[in-house]
Amino acid sequence: MRRVRKFWREFREAEPGNRFRDRYRRRAEQRARGDRGLGQPVILGMALMCCLIAIPLMLTPGPAILFWGLAGFLIAGESAWAARSLDWLELKCRELWREWRKRRTRGKPPELHR
Repeated sequence: MRRVRKFWREFREAEPGNRFRDRYRRRAEQRARGDRGLGQPVILGMALMCCLIAIPLMLTPGPAILFWGLAGFLIAGESAWAARSLDWLELKCRELWREWRKRRTRGKPPELHR
């Protein structure tokens, strides 16, 4: 559990747009040191399970995003292409979120901008 918290803290504190690539580099360094951890087949299997859980949860608002995020985190540790793609997606989602919030607060008094 300590290891999971450490991975999450490193991921959360990383710079947006580089989080997944940093995760991939850390995982590659781990493999180079000979520390296989759970191993690639197990990690990819866990990511697949998260995706399979997320699909039916998409019918309800909210919980599916947690499983999609976890699957992305797991896959990014194993694939440089996935890590680059998820970093790009994170930046695009942040941009869309900022635009949405700006449009939502347009015309409201400053004290209501939360």
